[in-house]
Amino acid sequence: MMSADNACQLHLARSRQANWRLAHLLGWTAIFDAGGSLLGTPVDGALNSRGQALIPDWCNDSAACFSLLQSNSWELNIANPALLGGADLICIDNIEVAIADHPDQCAALRYAIVLAQIARLEAKS
Repeated sequence: MMSADNACQLHLARSRQANWRLAHLLGWTAIFDAGGSLLGTPVDGALNSRGQALIPDWCNDSAACFSLLQSNSWELNIANPALLGGADLICIDNIEVAIADHPDQCAALRYAIVLAQIARLEAKS
């Protein structure tokens, strides 16, 4: 089993990659890391902010993550860990996320939602 510190570090690294990929698929450009936060140019150009804006932290901010659910008409199919023999997985579409790889169940759920959104956008392109 992974230590809590290792799970947090792994989650943060994976989250940054997933947030970058999703932003790119949503049309953000000129994406860069600014001390742990991602900045870039959104589709609308961010004319009020010199062409830069903070990319939502979909993997770590519940409001940002759940806005993905509201902006898309889709159903979540979350497998009950008890039904999986205690496997402690969150499954959305064909995405499986181990809860143990994240600081808590909510972090694992947000990460799974982002990965599912990425998979759906990649399937369209």
